[in-house]
Amino acid sequence: MYADVYRGLTPVSGVNVSGIIEMPDGSTLVVPLLDGGSGIDMSANDGVYSGTLLSSHLTGNGYYSMKVCLKIV
Repeated sequence: MYADVYRGLTPVSGVNVSGIIEMPDGSTLVVPLLDGGSGIDMSANDGVYSGTLLSSHLTGNGYYSMKVCLKIV
């Protein structure tokens, strides 16, 4: 999963970004989204924050939703 973080047309780097996944049973899982250019993230500091939700995190069939939380440090 990924989230684009821009101010206007300028990519924003150096912020904390998390994906908050709500499971079908109502529980939540926080997945850090990173912009370091390693792992699933293709390019460092491009404003595209990426993270992985593994199949082992899934609790079964149903509706999953994701919110993105951005914290400026």
